[in-house]
Amino acid sequence: AAGLMVATSEGAVAECEGSPVAGAWPCRRVGAPALRLPSGLAAAVAGRHEKTGRLQAAVMYDGDDTIVLLETSQDDAEWLPAGEARAPTAGGRVHLSMTPSGEELVISTGDGHVIKRSVREHAEIKTVAMPHAMPGAQWHGACCLDGDRVAHLATVFGGQAAPELFMSPAVPRAAFAAA
Repeated sequence: AAGLMVATSEGAVAECEGSPVAGAWPCRRVGAPALRLPSGLAAAVAGRHEKTGRLQAAVMYDGDDTIVLLETSQDDAEWLPAGEARAPTAGGRVHLSMTPSGEELVISTGDGHVIKRSVREHAEIKTVAMPHAMPGAQWHGACCLDGDRVAHLATVFGGQAAPELFMSPAVPRAAFAAA
């Protein structure tokens, strides 16, 4: 089902089903009442795996460059370790999101790179967006669209102070090989 999954800074996870209606999007907390993501996080994302229906998350702790993959127990009562991955060490702050299917983790860096990797398999990491030529831009989170296109949020200094949304085409295979 289409919708939005939200992880709060306090560690709660909420699911907003469907689409907003009249400017409001009702959300409900998911999992057992005590289910919370760990504290001390620098970045976190939660999603529901399309095929299994189970909740999963990827988190990074403050001061660490490891992404810890989590999934819930069968009854959604607790988070269980499901793996780990190294975050890119170059490019500044890392932001996390998941593809709509929940099968891939999307990692964006402060310098504009966006990569994608499977949350279940040790598959090759795929570059889906290269940095734009925007000196002074501060890149924030990104999400994947169809065909490996990316919607990427950035604040462009020297211009408007409000963040802007940039849509990128899929990265050609030649650019991926050079990255």
